[in-house]
Amino acid sequence: MNGSLNFILAALVVFPLLGACVTPQTKKVESLGPESKLFSDVQFTIIDQFERREIKCITVGNLQITDENAGFPNLPKEHLVRQAIIGNLTSKNYRAISLEEMNEVMLKASSTQTVSAQQNCDAFLDGDISAFRNDSLLTYSDTVVGLNLQMKDRSGNVLWSGRHSASSKDGAIPFSPFSLISGLIASRYNSENEIAFQMVDAVSRRLVDTIPDGQHLNLDWGSIENAVYNIERQEPAKAKDERAGTAAKLLAQGKIQKALEAARDAIRKKDDLRENYSVGARVASMLQQHELSNEYFLEAVAIDQSTENLIGLSISYIKVGRADLAKASMSKAVLAAPENLNVRVQYGLLLEAVKAPEDAAKAYYQAGELAYRDGDLENLYKALVSLRRLQSYGDANQFYNVLIKKSKSLIKN
Repeated sequence: MNGSLNFILAALVVFPLLGACVTPQTKKVESLGPESKLFSDVQFTIIDQFERREIKCITVGNLQITDENAGFPNLPKEHLVRQAIIGNLTSKNYRAISLEEMNEVMLKASSTQTVSAQQNCDAFLDGDISAFRNDSLLTYSDTVVGLNLQMKDRSGNVLWSGRHSASSKDGAIPFSPFSLISGLIASRYNSENEIAFQMVDAVSRRLVDTIPDGQHLNLDWGSIENAVYNIERQEPAKAKDERAGTAAKLLAQGKIQKALEAARDAIRKKDDLRENYSVGARVASMLQQHELSNEYFLEAVAIDQSTENLIGLSISYIKVGRADLAKASMSKAVLAAPENLNVRVQYGLLLEAVKAPEDAAKAYYQAGELAYRDGDLENLYKALVSLRRLQSYGDANQFYNVLIKKSKSLIKN
């Protein structure tokens, strides 16, 4: 893993524009064509009237694995890809939900009750996973994840389609907030699976990027958290989960509504308030009950000012429109754990969300300094990518150049 990161960092140092050279070309076409065996462009089709459709909600359906040589048997491939697509759609101002969630909503609706417009989606996206494997030959290794997707309206008319395969040899770079948040979770997998996860993110992000942004701005952190959490809960169970309370266990099983009910019941009984306020706050956020989530996080912080609770509180403040309090809470999280690199990264993400790019650049730079001090190539790379994205704001470009120079010593080692 360090060898590949060494190469990427070396490329950034020696050839600052190399990333542009290896980035696949994005091509709007009349119809999707076969992919090149050597290099995969991002192909997409889209109707001229797409933006006039004012699509707010997209259901992401089942994805069929058509790769006969698919690898990574221990990874929930379809689930990972679907959640990555949902997360990236959410970051483009769409409400995106899985087919399972939509079916659950339909079942709960009585025969005399219509499903609300928010739940009744405007479009349906599905397709197939054309590649999900690792090709290895002696010292050569290439992880490939390919998708062939299409989006239709309620009448079955195709609105958009896309085809692309992401390859680890291309040096995929995570740019979106969803990518960076989920990347922190991906680091918990072993290195081989982590590369596969990065390719899942790269291919889904590149395809979703060809879809115009939603016109109804809604920074839906709840959906992003839910998408990321649905990836996180696929990890092997930890020993501490066995000691978790009822609400926490229900959350781990993905039973969000029941988890909230269990947390509320436990809070009424004053049972393990430290855990149940925290769990209740998180599931309330996932259910878009932002005021309740904020209330519970405040109670959780009053009991335990952990970095996890402070970060949760800051995000809940974002959802209720209090950017000032969100920044204050996240600042406390940074002060509580000044050496925690991940907290610094999340601080940068929040500052970007509240449109403070200059402050975000400083947070990413500080994360990069911590990564450099620890000899952590992977997180140094993430800091460089974040700073490069913000290079037109404040001191971001200067921060980027400082970290590039410092990275030379790590590359030599």
